[in-house]
Amino acid sequence: MGMLGRSSHFDSEKISECVAAATEEAIYKALGMQTVPPELREGRDEIARALAGTLPKLVTDSDIARVLHAHTATDELEDKKLNVID
Repeated sequence: MGMLGRSSHFDSEKISECVAAATEEAIYKALGMQTVPPELREGRDEIARALAGTLPKLVTDSDIARVLHAHTATDELEDKKLNVID
């Protein structure tokens, strides 16, 4: 059974019919909640937050303004070797 079936946020006495839909988004909409993206499915408070409409916005590609570039200790060692050779 999925997270929605085990959740204590839904009173089984009040749910009298099955929710069926073609997409996950449609199921969440039929339950009156935001779609919970896989990145936020941790079994914590995401169901309550989806019902309250307070899920955080995930970072998307369009949110990234610059390319992140980082060096590791291995990169620095390689640079030193090249400097010694030059």
